[in-house]
Amino acid sequence: MYEKSIRQSALQVNSSRRFFRSFFCSFHCAPHQLTPHQLTPGKRNGGDRAYQTHALILATMSRPPSHSDESPLTDLYEHPGHLLRRAQQISVSIFHDEIGGVVTPVQYAILRMLSNHPGIDQVTLAGLVAIDTSTGATVCARLEEKGLLLREVIPHNRRQRALRTTAAGEALLEELTPGLQRLRKRLLAPLEEAEQRQFMALLDKLVQLNNPQSRAPLARLQDERCDED
Repeated sequence: MYEKSIRQSALQVNSSRRFFRSFFCSFHCAPHQLTPHQLTPGKRNGGDRAYQTHALILATMSRPPSHSDESPLTDLYEHPGHLLRRAQQISVSIFHDEIGGVVTPVQYAILRMLSNHPGIDQVTLAGLVAIDTSTGATVCARLEEKGLLLREVIPHNRRQRALRTTAAGEALLEELTPGLQRLRKRLLAPLEEAEQRQFMALLDKLVQLNNPQSRAPLARLQDERCDED
């Protein structure tokens, strides 16, 4: 009886050592490195409540968040769409502060895209700037009135117009460059240099992957798609 009692005590000590060694190890190991199965005794008869409790802790740690863990979004500034709208307001405000009333942000985008892709038609231009075609036609008409853009009939498709920037349009783009550089610096100034690069990369990723959700999605030129493929 005495020897049997000693053996039982030794088994209990060894079991406790294994448990605490596993317990403290769990704080230094990722859940995928240490699973509840590894910590459960060999017989797994449910007799060791300490092991069962620790297994439950690990299972909870490794479980992905449920819908009940999501924020109710009662704070308006938890909504990414609201923050993006505010960022756009700030950007437009700084744009007018640096550029003045010469052109609007959309007009600048039209001129810049035409300077990079002269001779494209209005539908293609609207797709590259990611605006609807009716808005694109209205903006182009205003730029033509200002003498910054030229519309020419396409011989093989008289229903479309080939668009080009005029000499005055190109001169304006060059004149606006310093102001646009200041705009970019002022807008990103609150961020550190590394944060600025990260922010631009994440913003580009957000826009690119959500492009199909837009009412006026970006439509790239055919040769640009081929280059990516």
